[in-house]
Amino acid sequence: MPLCAWVSAAYSSRMRFRARCWFRAALVFTLTLVLFTAALGDDTTATIGIGGLQFQHSRQIRMLSEDLYISPTRVRIHFTFMNVSTSPIETVIAFPLPNLDQAEWYNTTIGSTTGDPVNFIGFKTIVDGEPVGLKVERRAANRRGCDVTRLLRRYHVPLNPMVRAGGDPLKALPTLTVRALVDAHLLSDSSEKMPMWTVSTRFWWRQKFEPGKTVTIDQSYQPITGEYYDYRVGNEVQALSALKNDIHADVCPNASTFAALKRKFAATPVCKTGLCKDSYIHFYTTEYVLTTGNNWDGPIGTFHLILDKLKPANILSTCWHGPLAQTGPTTFESTLRNFSPRNDIKILVVQ
Repeated sequence: MPLCAWVSAAYSSRMRFRARCWFRAALVFTLTLVLFTAALGDDTTATIGIGGLQFQHSRQIRMLSEDLYISPTRVRIHFTFMNVSTSPIETVIAFPLPNLDQAEWYNTTIGSTTGDPVNFIGFKTIVDGEPVGLKVERRAANRRGCDVTRLLRRYHVPLNPMVRAGGDPLKALPTLTVRALVDAHLLSDSSEKMPMWTVSTRFWWRQKFEPGKTVTIDQSYQPITGEYYDYRVGNEVQALSALKNDIHADVCPNASTFAALKRKFAATPVCKTGLCKDSYIHFYTTEYVLTTGNNWDGPIGTFHLILDKLKPANILSTCWHGPLAQTGPTTFESTLRNFSPRNDIKILVVQ
C-alpha cells in the first residue's frame, strides 16, 4: 500500500448547489456535469504502461473520415481509418469515460446512466461490421492522486458506488472496513460514509491495421447529459434576466438564442402553486472531446457533424468555428475538409 494513500489530506465535502430568488421564490438547481475532469470523446491510440493506459500519437494511421452525431440522449460516431505505412500495425485503441469524483457527485444527480457501474454509458464498438469484445481498465485515486484501487478491492468496496441499480453499497460495509477506510481518508467519516476517491474507466482493445486498407469503427453510447432547470414565477423582468444568465459564454449564445429564449419564456405558464411542472424550463448540457482526433496522422480527411436538439421547439446553442446549417426540424450539420480540431464540443439544449 503506497504511503501517500494513508497520509492524504482530509477533504471537506461541500455540496455545490446554486440557488436564486425570483420574487420570494428560491430556486434550487441540480448540478451539471461540465465539471468532469474528462468528457467522452474521440478514440486515440494508447499503450498499456505502468499506472494504466498511456495515450500516444500515431504517425502511420490516418483518420480518413469521422461522422459524429450528438444529442442530449445519444452519441454515435463512424470512423474510417487507413494504415498509410507499408507494414501491418497492431496497436491498442482506447476510449476514456469521464472521471467520476465520488465525493463531488455522490449525493447529486449526474444525469442519465445505465445501472451498470462499469459501463455506465452503454458504450458499444463495432469494427468492420463486427462487435468488439472490449477490455476494461478501472482505477481509483485518492484526493492526492495516489492509486488506491488495490486497497478498495482488498476490502471488497465497489470502485464506483455512485452508479448503482439498488441501494447504497457503502452503508452496509462492516465496521472494521469503515474504520480502515476512514483512517485512509477514503471515507469522510464513519456515519456519513462519503466516498473520497475518483474513478477513471477506460475501454480498450487491440486493433490490427493492414497496409493500404481501410478500417471502419462505429461507436455509440448515451452521454451523461447534465440537467438543471428554472421555472417561471414572480417578477417577469428579473426572471427572464436570470434565465439568460443560465446560458454561459462557453456555448456562444447570440441574439437569436436570447430571442428564442424570450419566446419560450413567454409561452411558459407562470407557476402559481406548489406543483409547477408545466412551468419548468430545462437546460441540458452535453460535451464531447474532439481534440483527441489530432492524435492520428495528419488532419481528419472529412469531418461531418450532426447536432440534434430532439424537439423543434427546443433551443440549441454551441460554439462551432465553421459553417453550421439547419437541415431539419431538429438537426444542424457541418462538413469540414482536412480538419484539425482545436476545441472540444459542448452543446446546450433548452427545453
